[in-house]
Amino acid sequence: MVPELIDDDPRQGLGISEPLWTLAIDGRKGLSTLTQFMNARENMYELVYFHKTLRSASVLLRNIFVRAARVRKIGQNIPLLNDTFDKLFSRIPLSIDEYVSLDDGAVWEQIKIFSSNKCEDIVLKKLSSDFLSRRYFKVFMVRPDLFFTLKNLAEEKNNYLSAIISAKKGIPVDDCWSFYGFDEAIFNKVGRTPTQARDSVWILDEGIEGHRFTSLHEHVRKNQGKIEESHYYLAVDDSVVDEINLVVERLSPSYS
Repeated sequence: MVPELIDDDPRQGLGISEPLWTLAIDGRKGLSTLTQFMNARENMYELVYFHKTLRSASVLLRNIFVRAARVRKIGQNIPLLNDTFDKLFSRIPLSIDEYVSLDDGAVWEQIKIFSSNKCEDIVLKKLSSDFLSRRYFKVFMVRPDLFFTLKNLAEEKNNYLSAIISAKKGIPVDDCWSFYGFDEAIFNKVGRTPTQARDSVWILDEGIEGHRFTSLHEHVRKNQGKIEESHYYLAVDDSVVDEINLVVERLSPSYS
Protein backbone atom coordinates (compact mmCIF):
# COMPACT_ATOMS: atom_id res chain seq x y z
CA MET A 1 0.00 0.00 0.00
CA VAL A 2 1.40 3.37 -1.02
CA PRO A 3 0.81 6.34 1.31
CA GLU A 4 -0.10 9.72 -0.13
CA LEU A 5 0.21 12.74 2.15
CA ILE A 6 -2.27 15.58 2.14
CA ASP A 7 -2.70 18.59 4.40
CA ASP A 8 -5.48 18.64 6.95
CA ASP A 9 -8.24 21.20 6.74
CA PRO A 10 -6.46 24.53 7.35
CA ARG A 11 -9.54 25.88 9.08
CA GLN A 12 -8.68 23.70 12.01
CA GLY A 13 -5.35 25.43 12.31
CA LEU A 14 -3.50 22.19 12.98
CA GLY A 15 -1.17 22.09 9.98
CA ILE A 16 -0.85 18.32 10.38
CA SER A 17 -0.42 15.96 7.46
CA GLU A 18 -1.94 12.49 7.53
CA PRO A 19 -1.58 9.60 5.06
CA LEU A 20 -4.33 8.45 2.71
CA TRP A 21 -3.61 4.95 1.49
CA THR A 22 -3.70 3.91 -2.16
CA LEU A 23 -4.04 0.19 -2.84
CA ALA A 24 -1.47 -1.33 -5.20
CA ILE A 25 -1.18 -4.98 -6.23
CA ASP A 26 1.93 -6.83 -7.32
CA GLY A 27 0.94 -8.03 -10.78
CA ARG A 28 3.21 -11.07 -10.55
CA LYS A 29 1.66 -12.40 -7.36
CA GLY A 30 -1.73 -10.86 -6.64
CA LEU A 31 -3.27 -10.25 -10.06
CA SER A 32 -4.46 -13.84 -10.58
CA THR A 33 -6.28 -13.81 -7.23
CA LEU A 34 -7.92 -10.47 -8.00
CA THR A 35 -8.96 -11.75 -11.45
CA GLN A 36 -10.55 -14.85 -9.89
CA PHE A 37 -12.50 -12.63 -7.50
CA MET A 38 -13.79 -10.41 -10.31
CA ASN A 39 -14.72 -13.45 -12.43
CA ALA A 40 -16.65 -14.96 -9.50
CA ARG A 41 -18.49 -11.66 -9.03
CA GLU A 42 -19.30 -11.50 -12.75
CA ASN A 43 -20.63 -15.07 -12.68
CA MET A 44 -22.93 -14.17 -9.78
CA TYR A 45 -24.45 -11.41 -11.86
CA GLU A 46 -24.84 -13.58 -14.95
CA LEU A 47 -26.35 -16.56 -13.08
CA VAL A 48 -28.28 -14.81 -10.29
CA TYR A 49 -28.72 -11.05 -10.41
CA PHE A 50 -29.48 -10.89 -14.16
CA HIS A 51 -31.78 -13.94 -14.03
CA LYS A 52 -35.28 -13.22 -15.29
CA THR A 53 -36.96 -14.82 -12.26
CA LEU A 54 -35.07 -12.59 -9.85
CA ARG A 55 -35.79 -9.47 -11.93
CA SER A 56 -39.48 -10.40 -12.10
CA ALA A 57 -39.70 -11.00 -8.35
CA SER A 58 -37.93 -7.68 -7.71
CA VAL A 59 -40.43 -5.74 -9.83
CA LEU A 60 -43.38 -7.45 -8.15
CA LEU A 61 -41.96 -6.84 -4.67
CA ARG A 62 -41.35 -3.18 -5.49
CA ASN A 63 -44.91 -2.80 -6.78
CA ILE A 64 -46.31 -4.33 -3.59
CA PHE A 65 -44.55 -1.78 -1.39
CA VAL A 66 -45.28 1.18 -3.68
CA ARG A 67 -48.94 0.13 -3.79
CA ALA A 68 -49.11 -0.13 0.00
CA ALA A 69 -47.51 3.31 0.41
CA ARG A 70 -49.95 4.94 -2.06
CA VAL A 71 -52.98 3.28 -0.49
CA ARG A 72 -51.81 4.49 2.90
CA LYS A 73 -51.22 8.00 1.55
CA ILE A 74 -54.84 8.41 0.42
CA GLY A 75 -56.02 7.54 3.92
CA GLN A 76 -57.04 3.92 3.44
CA ASN A 77 -56.10 1.58 6.26
CA ILE A 78 -53.87 -1.38 5.51
CA PRO A 79 -53.01 -4.18 7.95
CA LEU A 80 -49.44 -3.86 9.22
CA LEU A 81 -47.15 -6.21 11.08
CA ASN A 82 -45.76 -3.67 13.55
CA ASP A 83 -45.06 0.01 14.22
CA THR A 84 -41.89 -0.07 12.10
CA PHE A 85 -43.90 -0.83 8.95
CA ASP A 86 -46.37 1.85 10.04
CA LYS A 87 -43.54 4.41 10.05
CA LEU A 88 -42.16 3.04 6.77
CA PHE A 89 -45.41 3.42 4.85
CA SER A 90 -46.04 6.78 6.50
CA ARG A 91 -42.66 7.94 5.20
CA ILE A 92 -41.36 8.64 8.70
CA PRO A 93 -37.57 8.24 9.01
CA LEU A 94 -36.50 4.99 10.67
CA SER A 95 -33.77 4.54 13.22
CA ILE A 96 -30.90 2.19 12.40
CA ASP A 97 -32.33 -0.50 14.69
CA GLU A 98 -35.75 -0.20 13.05
CA TYR A 99 -34.22 -0.41 9.59
CA VAL A 100 -32.21 -3.50 10.51
CA SER A 101 -35.35 -5.16 11.91
CA LEU A 102 -36.91 -5.12 8.42
CA ASP A 103 -35.19 -8.35 7.43
CA ASP A 104 -36.41 -11.06 5.05
CA GLY A 105 -38.59 -12.65 7.71
CA ALA A 106 -40.35 -9.40 8.59
CA VAL A 107 -40.97 -8.52 4.93
CA TRP A 108 -42.31 -12.01 4.24
CA GLU A 109 -44.71 -11.81 7.20
CA GLN A 110 -45.91 -8.39 6.08
CA ILE A 111 -46.66 -9.67 2.59
CA LYS A 112 -48.57 -12.59 4.11
CA ILE A 113 -50.72 -10.09 6.01
CA PHE A 114 -51.34 -8.13 2.80
CA SER A 115 -52.52 -11.35 1.12
CA SER A 116 -54.99 -12.16 3.90
CA ASN A 117 -58.64 -11.18 4.22
CA LYS A 118 -57.55 -8.39 6.57
CA CYS A 119 -56.46 -6.39 3.53
CA GLU A 120 -59.28 -4.42 1.94
CA ASP A 121 -57.33 -3.26 -1.12
CA ILE A 122 -58.00 -5.86 -3.81
CA VAL A 123 -54.96 -4.98 -5.93
CA LEU A 124 -52.54 -5.11 -3.00
CA LYS A 125 -54.05 -8.41 -1.89
CA LYS A 126 -53.70 -9.87 -5.42
CA LEU A 127 -50.09 -8.76 -5.82
CA SER A 128 -49.14 -10.19 -2.42
CA SER A 129 -50.88 -13.51 -3.08
CA ASP A 130 -49.09 -13.82 -6.42
CA PHE A 131 -45.74 -13.13 -4.78
CA LEU A 132 -46.25 -15.77 -2.09
CA SER A 133 -47.40 -18.29 -4.70
CA ARG A 134 -44.43 -17.47 -6.98
CA ARG A 135 -46.74 -16.30 -9.74
CA TYR A 136 -44.29 -13.66 -10.85
CA PHE A 137 -44.58 -11.30 -13.79
CA LYS A 138 -43.59 -12.43 -17.26
CA VAL A 139 -40.29 -10.80 -18.19
CA PHE A 140 -39.26 -9.54 -21.62
CA MET A 141 -35.55 -8.86 -21.91
CA VAL A 142 -35.18 -6.14 -24.54
CA ARG A 143 -32.59 -3.94 -26.20
CA PRO A 144 -31.87 -0.52 -24.64
CA ASP A 145 -33.56 1.43 -27.46
CA LEU A 146 -36.73 -0.66 -27.25
CA PHE A 147 -36.70 -0.45 -23.44
CA PHE A 148 -36.73 3.36 -23.43
CA THR A 149 -39.29 3.49 -26.25
CA LEU A 150 -41.66 1.28 -24.26
CA LYS A 151 -40.99 3.21 -21.07
CA ASN A 152 -41.66 6.57 -22.72
CA LEU A 153 -44.90 5.26 -24.23
CA ALA A 154 -45.99 4.00 -20.80
CA GLU A 155 -45.43 7.44 -19.28
CA GLU A 156 -47.69 9.20 -21.79
CA LYS A 157 -51.20 10.28 -20.86
CA ASN A 158 -52.82 7.50 -22.89
CA ASN A 159 -50.79 4.72 -21.29
CA TYR A 160 -51.03 1.76 -23.65
CA LEU A 161 -49.92 -0.74 -21.00
CA SER A 162 -52.55 0.37 -18.52
CA ALA A 163 -55.21 0.35 -21.25
CA ILE A 164 -54.38 -3.25 -22.17
CA ILE A 165 -54.36 -4.40 -18.55
CA SER A 166 -57.57 -2.54 -17.73
CA ALA A 167 -59.40 -4.18 -20.64
CA LYS A 168 -58.06 -7.61 -19.77
CA LYS A 169 -58.49 -7.58 -15.98
CA GLY A 170 -61.46 -5.23 -15.66
CA ILE A 171 -59.84 -2.84 -13.21
CA PRO A 172 -59.56 0.97 -13.28
CA VAL A 173 -56.80 2.35 -15.50
CA ASP A 174 -55.32 4.27 -12.56
CA ASP A 175 -54.63 0.98 -10.75
CA CYS A 176 -53.04 -0.83 -13.68
CA TRP A 177 -49.48 0.42 -13.05
CA SER A 178 -49.31 -2.15 -10.25
CA PHE A 179 -49.30 -4.98 -12.79
CA TYR A 180 -46.20 -4.08 -14.78
CA GLY A 181 -42.81 -2.53 -14.32
CA PHE A 182 -39.56 -1.58 -16.01
CA ASP A 183 -36.25 -2.79 -14.64
CA GLU A 184 -32.66 -1.91 -15.49
CA ALA A 185 -29.75 -3.95 -14.13
CA ILE A 186 -26.21 -2.59 -14.49
CA PHE A 187 -23.03 -4.45 -13.62
CA ASN A 188 -19.63 -2.78 -13.48
CA LYS A 189 -16.79 -5.29 -13.29
CA VAL A 190 -14.45 -3.06 -11.31
CA GLY A 191 -16.76 -0.53 -9.67
CA ARG A 192 -17.40 3.09 -10.47
CA THR A 193 -14.72 5.13 -12.22
CA PRO A 194 -12.51 6.88 -9.63
CA THR A 195 -12.50 10.66 -9.60
CA GLN A 196 -8.98 10.83 -8.14
CA ALA A 197 -5.86 8.79 -8.77
CA ARG A 198 -5.63 7.73 -5.13
CA ASP A 199 -9.10 6.12 -5.36
CA SER A 200 -7.90 3.64 -8.00
CA VAL A 201 -6.54 0.16 -7.48
CA TRP A 202 -3.09 0.09 -9.08
CA ILE A 203 -1.34 -2.93 -10.55
CA LEU A 204 2.46 -3.04 -10.50
CA ASP A 205 3.74 -4.67 -13.68
CA GLU A 206 7.26 -5.41 -14.81
CA GLY A 207 7.73 -4.58 -18.48
CA ILE A 208 10.51 -3.89 -20.98
CA GLU A 209 10.96 -0.38 -19.69
CA GLY A 210 10.98 -1.50 -16.06
CA HIS A 211 8.26 -1.35 -13.43
CA ARG A 212 5.06 0.58 -14.18
CA PHE A 213 1.69 1.15 -12.54
CA THR A 214 -1.55 0.48 -14.41
CA SER A 215 -4.97 1.22 -12.95
CA LEU A 216 -7.37 -1.69 -12.58
CA HIS A 217 -9.85 0.07 -14.91
CA GLU A 218 -7.19 0.38 -17.63
CA HIS A 219 -6.13 -3.24 -17.18
CA VAL A 220 -9.67 -4.65 -17.50
CA ARG A 221 -10.54 -2.39 -20.45
CA LYS A 222 -7.36 -3.42 -22.28
CA ASN A 223 -7.79 -7.16 -21.68
CA GLN A 224 -11.58 -7.56 -21.77
CA GLY A 225 -12.76 -4.64 -23.89
CA LYS A 226 -15.54 -3.35 -21.63
CA ILE A 227 -16.05 -2.92 -17.93
CA GLU A 228 -19.82 -2.37 -17.76
CA GLU A 229 -22.81 -4.45 -18.82
CA SER A 230 -26.48 -3.44 -18.75
CA HIS A 231 -29.65 -5.52 -19.07
CA TYR A 232 -33.14 -4.09 -19.64
CA TYR A 233 -36.44 -5.76 -18.76
CA LEU A 234 -40.17 -5.22 -19.12
CA ALA A 235 -42.17 -7.23 -16.56
CA VAL A 236 -45.94 -7.65 -16.95
CA ASP A 237 -48.74 -9.64 -15.37
CA ASP A 238 -49.03 -13.04 -17.05
CA SER A 239 -52.68 -12.40 -17.98
CA VAL A 240 -51.63 -9.88 -20.66
CA VAL A 241 -48.52 -11.62 -22.00
CA ASP A 242 -49.99 -12.29 -25.45
CA GLU A 243 -51.13 -8.69 -25.91
CA ILE A 244 -47.81 -7.24 -24.75
CA ASN A 245 -45.97 -9.74 -26.90
CA LEU A 246 -47.71 -8.32 -29.98
CA VAL A 247 -46.78 -4.77 -28.97
CA VAL A 248 -43.14 -5.73 -28.50
CA GLU A 249 -43.06 -7.57 -31.83
CA ARG A 250 -44.49 -4.56 -33.67
CA LEU A 251 -41.89 -2.26 -32.20
CA SER A 252 -39.02 -4.70 -32.64
CA PRO A 253 -39.20 -7.91 -34.73
CA SER A 254 -36.07 -9.27 -33.05
CA TYR A 255 -36.42 -8.95 -29.30
CA SER A 256 -35.09 -11.48 -26.80
